[in-house]
Amino acid sequence: MAHGGTQWARYSRWLALVLLAGCARETAQASALSQGRAAIDDASVDGSPAVAFDNPPPNDGGVQEVSPSCALVPELAVSGSGDEVRLGIHASRPVYGYVCDGLPVGLQGFVEGEWRPLRDERPAWHHGGYYFDDTFVEAQDMEGCHLPQLVELPVDGIVAGRLVEHLKVGSRVPPGSGAASSGPAQEVPVFETRAFTGRARVWLRYDYPECGLDALATQELEARED
Repeated sequence: MAHGGTQWARYSRWLALVLLAGCARETAQASALSQGRAAIDDASVDGSPAVAFDNPPPNDGGVQEVSPSCALVPELAVSGSGDEVRLGIHASRPVYGYVCDGLPVGLQGFVEGEWRPLRDERPAWHHGGYYFDDTFVEAQDMEGCHLPQLVELPVDGIVAGRLVEHLKVGSRVPPGSGAASSGPAQEVPVFETRAFTGRARVWLRYDYPECGLDALATQELEARED
């Protein structure tokens, strides 16, 4: 009877160890599963792609969706008199543009199969003086704008430019140069305004504060002939 009691005690201890081992395995598996779910939840919160099988793969450089507000292209209304072209902007929200030396608008002509800026051969910032339409422009040494600012554009009355080109036609002596030097006077360029004829269009570079587009909108004008 004592021998049977000893065997039963040993069997009971063995059974308890097996049950404890099984519980330990289940506890470890549950802990691992809980940690894995927590990692997925944490990854979803901080913006990293969650590592769940039912999630799509992350976007690795494909086409990005554009917000409907960013996809809005403003309509351009053109008006003016003579060779001056004015622009109006029609849109359901304020339109912005990068402004530096002037508003981001201008005119282009269709020349040799492509759109090109109307020619302006005058020097911009650094020059020793020149004649422009019989008026002498004094020499200057200036720096242009280097820090454009994104600002809300006016909706009408924007002067886009004139349908003219400014071309170099020769050179001549600047005023007062003969009395200042005994040697031959240094000539300066002469520029004159010429009307532009043919196909032309007005352009506007526009943006919205949250979009980062710097996009281009255009409106072709009625052709002008000689």
